[in-house]
Amino acid sequence: MPHLSDHDLRQFDDAYLETLTLEQARALLGRALADLKTARERLGQNPSNSSCPPSSRAPWAGRDGSEGSTAQTPSEAESAAGDAEDTAPTDAPDEEGETPPAGATQCRRCAGRAGRRRGAKGHSRTQVLPIDVERPHAPSICAGCAQPLSEAHASRAHNARYELELTQPGAGATGLLLQQTKQTYLERQCPCGHWPRAEPGRCEEDSDWTVSLSEWHLAGALLVAFICALTQRMRLSRAKV
Repeated sequence: MPHLSDHDLRQFDDAYLETLTLEQARALLGRALADLKTARERLGQNPSNSSCPPSSRAPWAGRDGSEGSTAQTPSEAESAAGDAEDTAPTDAPDEEGETPPAGATQCRRCAGRAGRRRGAKGHSRTQVLPIDVERPHAPSICAGCAQPLSEAHASRAHNARYELELTQPGAGATGLLLQQTKQTYLERQCPCGHWPRAEPGRCEEDSDWTVSLSEWHLAGALLVAFICALTQRMRLSRAKV
């Protein structure tokens, strides 16, 4: 079964555990223990025992991952930073002897900062395409008691996404068709009171692959392969594609 998500953990409390049988509680404890071991192993990774780059090493850690004797510990670094802030001079007066307003220094500091300003309007797709297919996704097993779920249980949508994909035409037609599918993710109510939810597929993390692979993309797999073939194999520009 997949790992317990944050949505599942927020629903687990003492009152919910009282509704489970002994076998269900043991199974849930086993899954939580496996997730805890995985999280602790990931937390303990460093450049000495994994493929993490040397730049990810903490400043106070030694080459073997332990804390160095001459380096500052996090508490010492925080205390040193606090002392520096206490001894730092306040806003110095300008040439005319007047102290600048409190917001002036912050504005000058943010003037050259890169990135979109807070409150600025964003950009999204301007084309409005019709929805050709709607495909719901619902959990089949409860993440708490591991009981199967069906369409008879109450369900509600919690998220959705659009996907553009190339499809083959019917018999007697030629070419490729662009189809837009609405992928709707549902959550169902289990008799035990838990609301498990369906999420887009996501591959497990791999040390040899730095890009996160998931289904949360606008372009489908066949459309991405077609675009790569046009740009890489046929040498077409992005404008023509």
